[in-house]
Amino acid sequence: MRLRKAGALTMAESPWRDWMPIAVRLRQAGCVVDWCYFAGIRPTDPFFQQTVNHALSDPARMLFRRETPVGHLGDLAWDFPGIAPAGFIFHLSRCGSTLVSRLLATLPRTLVISEPPALDQLLHLSGTGAPGSSESARRALRGLVSAIAQPRNGEDRLFIKFDSWHVCELPAILEAFPGVPWIFLYRDPVEILVSQDRMPGIQMVPGIIDPRRLGLDPATVNPAALDGYSARVLAQFCGAAIENRGNGRGLFVNYRELPGAIFGAISRHFGLEMTHEEQATMEEAAKFDAKSPGFVFEDDSAGKQREASDRIRELAKVWLAEPYEKLESIRRAQA
Repeated sequence: MRLRKAGALTMAESPWRDWMPIAVRLRQAGCVVDWCYFAGIRPTDPFFQQTVNHALSDPARMLFRRETPVGHLGDLAWDFPGIAPAGFIFHLSRCGSTLVSRLLATLPRTLVISEPPALDQLLHLSGTGAPGSSESARRALRGLVSAIAQPRNGEDRLFIKFDSWHVCELPAILEAFPGVPWIFLYRDPVEILVSQDRMPGIQMVPGIIDPRRLGLDPATVNPAALDGYSARVLAQFCGAAIENRGNGRGLFVNYRELPGAIFGAISRHFGLEMTHEEQATMEEAAKFDAKSPGFVFEDDSAGKQREASDRIRELAKVWLAEPYEKLESIRRAQA
């Protein structure tokens, strides 16, 4: 065990205060962390990668980078612990998770990190055993979150929105962060499938993400066969959430409950207390599209139901009707 030295530096004095981990890579010598200078930057974009892109558009930040062994994360977390997570957001995809994260980000002193690539990369590498033992992987994961969650702009509360496929890795995440409350957002499968049919996410295209990370046997996946793959993937995500419903402090939320649930069940679950002014700010932000804040939000549920083809409805019935009803049963029991 490392003992913290008496009179150790505070985070304000740390040479790492203004550095943000933006990627985790596998080198010949092992896993390394890529750092970007983040002084003066606060993540306010719908997705963290957008903030990273803005940072790297500055030539100085692009050229002057740091790289450290992944084990360095644990040492930094010990010496300069970041904000402890107040809540995790898991989701089925295209079901309101960005709305939740965007509204939480309107609260003062709240840091919301949405789908940081470095976190996904570390989880992937941990699955291959690259960071070392299970304990080394947990230590690296805690260290990465701590490094991301340094209070660079006076924040004191952290929420992380994970990628949709991370629900399949929920046990490992909660093992590293026991006791952190989490939510799982889902939606009518027909509406999600219509959205994915319009513009597929990377997890819905065979071959981009290792199917094992999605809960699928690679031997059952034909990279050339797109039809039905999205439904299978969504079914696996549903199954993972259902299987882990008793793991820690989980809350299941249907898309149709938004945005109201953010002011009610979700806030209570995450232990949030809001002033009338803060809730009014949230309600105003909810009027706009979460992913494109320059546009007014329009509920597209009815339109997606009209657009759904017979094939989409058949896929939803075969693969997702039963797990969706189980999710609804869990949600109703929690109410």
